[in-house]
Amino acid sequence: ALTKSAVITGQLVIKEDTRANQKGFISVKDQLPPLIIEVSKKSEVYRVFSNADGGFRFNDLRPGSWQVKIYTNNLPSGYQIETTQYDVELTPGDTKEIEFSVSKKARQIQFQNFLK
Repeated sequence: ALTKSAVITGQLVIKEDTRANQKGFISVKDQLPPLIIEVSKKSEVYRVFSNADGGFRFNDLRPGSWQVKIYTNNLPSGYQIETTQYDVELTPGDTKEIEFSVSKKARQIQFQNFLK
């Protein structure tokens, strides 16, 4: 019997730190590089890079339980991913969307008093 394949699409959603524009804080200037996204099911493993807009897509997946994971190895300092892994159940012909929330953490400037 033939089974329709399924699709997983996703997006990296960047959230700015609310303190980024306040006095005494510096916002992150580095751009988010392409990150490796992996989908796996038992012995099947597929990987793609996120595109310039943070999107990714896996086509022609078999129905069943899949695990979607993002690798943070080359994540620049100041970025933090809230959830790095999702479990997804796919049915024949299904399309699932996943969002990875990426937070930009503003750095606080430390001032020293040299006057005595």
